[in-house]
Amino acid sequence: MGKSNLGLIKTIHAICHIEFNAINLALDAVYQFHSMPKQFYQDWIKVTFEESQNFTLINNYLIKVKYRYGDFEAHNGL
Repeated sequence: MGKSNLGLIKTIHAICHIEFNAINLALDAVYQFHSMPKQFYQDWIKVTFEESQNFTLINNYLIKVKYRYGDFEAHNGL
């Protein structure tokens, strides 16, 4: 993928960053809230797993096109 597609790559990178933040937010919910029903924690761990899969897919695509997560500023792609 050439330089002409750099805007697309930056957008994909931004989406990857969104997935990274979703992982952090889900884990934060598990950590922050005490005395919740077991299902609450199971659901958030499931969200964490699903978001980590999304992150991995997008990051692998970035690697395939010779970029990596962290190559661009996180919030400027969208």
